[in-house]
Amino acid sequence: MIETIKPLFTRQIHEKGLELNVVIDPALPDAVEGDPGRIRQILVNLVGNALKFTRTGFIEIRTSAAPGEADSRSLEFVVHDTGPGISPERAHTIFGAFVQKDSSISRRLAELMDGTLRLSSEVGEGTAFTLQIPLRLAR
Repeated sequence: MIETIKPLFTRQIHEKGLELNVVIDPALPDAVEGDPGRIRQILVNLVGNALKFTRTGFIEIRTSAAPGEADSRSLEFVVHDTGPGISPERAHTIFGAFVQKDSSISRRLAELMDGTLRLSSEVGEGTAFTLQIPLRLAR
């Protein structure tokens, strides 16, 4: 599912002279039960926003799994960019419904899956959005 996101942005990434890297932890479970449509939509929104604000460098999608119960895992998806970063004042409002539409939609989708969407950023150093979703291991 994650690999299907990269081709959506190939042209824009190339035009801006950026790199889009996908890093998938080899320790991820083979299959999980969840809502790939919602997860994909969140990641597309986050990569789209990163592309909008990143002028040089890269955007990276990293995926890993936290240790969990015998039948579940929390998957973590991090979209990191080398854009201008977000000031602490602006970071507090980034998930407001009318401030950044894609971010507020993404946060709501994460919550619908009992997950979280967090922001970490430093002005001049880029931004990382971390989506964490608890999922059941597929049989």
